[in-house]
Amino acid sequence: MADYRKIMLLLLQGRSYRQVHTLLNCSHRTISKARQVLDEQGFTTQAQLKELSDEDLERCFTDGRRAVSASFVPIDIEAVIKAALQVLAW
Repeated sequence: MADYRKIMLLLLQGRSYRQVHTLLNCSHRTISKARQVLDEQGFTTQAQLKELSDEDLERCFTDGRRAVSASFVPIDIEAVIKAALQVLAW
């Protein structure tokens, strides 16, 4: 996951997208997402960002992947192999 805190701090310093990309090797899309959160949340100072906990910052950048992985059902490999062997035995 991108270090959104660093990206946002650089943006608040007035750095361009190109400068942020060069310094942190992150995509234009990631930088744009960070800019959008800055604007939506009304963050205007570096102190505001430094006061945010990691959990609070993570909530600003949810993308739904965590909910999907929480509902993931692991595959029973032994049952799959057993069923495949039964099919081959016919």
